[in-house]
Amino acid sequence: MLSTSHSPGSKRKLPRARIFATVALLAATTWWLGNLARLEASVSEVATILGTAALVAAACLLVHGVVHLLARRVRLGPPLVFSHFLQGSLVFCAYMAALMVEPAVFLDSWRSLYFGYYAYDIAVILIFWRRLFRAFRFFYTVHHVFSLTITGVWMAFGGPWLDYIILGVAIWLSSDLWTYGLAMYRSTWGRGRPRAQIARLRLGVFWLERCHRLMAYVVPWIIADFTLSSFALLVFGTGLANDLLDAGFQWRGIQKTRARSQPTASTRRGSDRRPESRGSSSPIAPTT
Repeated sequence: MLSTSHSPGSKRKLPRARIFATVALLAATTWWLGNLARLEASVSEVATILGTAALVAAACLLVHGVVHLLARRVRLGPPLVFSHFLQGSLVFCAYMAALMVEPAVFLDSWRSLYFGYYAYDIAVILIFWRRLFRAFRFFYTVHHVFSLTITGVWMAFGGPWLDYIILGVAIWLSSDLWTYGLAMYRSTWGRGRPRAQIARLRLGVFWLERCHRLMAYVVPWIIADFTLSSFALLVFGTGLANDLLDAGFQWRGIQKTRARSQPTASTRRGSDRRPESRGSSSPIAPTT
């Protein structure tokens, strides 16, 4: 059962935030799957994409199992959250590896990689809701709903996937590597680092990720000789909207980290060297 009880005969109701997240995530997933079914020419093609996605989700489960075993032997943050960042990093690397093989390989595989990882992550968020940081589950609920919606829009309106669009999408999808890498560092070697140092790292990673995403727009634009197709404008326009959402969350998180790193009048002496606490500013809290 999803609910637990404080005393015999009493049940804890599901929080409204969890109900809203469930409805929103399932609606976005249904939208994405509906557009996939409408776009593909046959049921077998849809089955192939979703079958590969299921293998990706199974690989995510395997990664979590390995992380869970390692967490018993080494000093590591909660396996659920660390696994999220490790799984995502591996998927982002897979995007770029597929692109380097051939643009057609990326085009054939990105939806399976994308949906398999997201489906697994959504299941983790909804099943283990109370075991995740509130900031983590809130951000990734909003992020996944928005991301599934806009990639569903790509399929709904469609258009020719020209090589420069494929390149831009591959760069765009892999840009979170910087943020995820920092999150894994904070939960391993970075545990206990001074807050001021973490704040500087977060700021640096923020701008690295912005530069990475800027490349996702500028490079295709140059390759297309500064003339983008209607579908390219749709893809890059919705991608930019997602970037603004991510950047807003991340910047607010950076400001909070910087504020915590500033010494107060009563604790000015030596407070700059205070390590991150293990509460809401835990080293494995979301970097947004």
